[in-house]
Amino acid sequence: MKSTREGERTNLDIIMSLRRAYKPDRVRLLLVGESPPAKGGFFYFKDRNTALTTFTARAFERAHKVTFRDPEAFLNYFKACGCYLDDVSDCPVNDLPPSKREECLRDGIDGLSQRIRDMDPPVVAIALKKIEQLVKTAINKSGCNPEVFVLPFAGNHHQNEYVEKLSEIIYEKVPRPDSTDGG
Repeated sequence: MKSTREGERTNLDIIMSLRRAYKPDRVRLLLVGESPPAKGGFFYFKDRNTALTTFTARAFERAHKVTFRDPEAFLNYFKACGCYLDDVSDCPVNDLPPSKREECLRDGIDGLSQRIRDMDPPVVAIALKKIEQLVKTAINKSGCNPEVFVLPFAGNHHQNEYVEKLSEIIYEKVPRPDSTDGG
């Protein structure tokens, strides 16, 4: 039987592999969350995704007038649009005590900053208001100058506001994958 640490490592390895598989060549919209989950669903899991996946898909459906038959269809479309989800921390923080959680998030700023520098996205949408300053610090350290939007969490009764605000960003900033914009 695997130890808890081995199980966490395996889950993180799977998460990192999925992130690589769904990363577009050119990131147009970087959606930033807090961290991958300690257990359970994850944005890029086709069979155990999260509220963030569900309500991000609804925002794309609203903005681009499309319908996704399943999570995998949405994830492929998300990538084709040049969209990508990254997190402040590579390590799960949702099961940590508050002080350790904050420490892990602060420790993730430099790594996120480097990834932002490498991607140089024109638009960053922060998917949780409480991480706004952490993400803005990472953006400033990256030397990039994306347009930044802050969204409410896609849960805790904020789903409609999340979908509404994200769909406006998508409509204005993210072309459909079948359109041409010179890039």
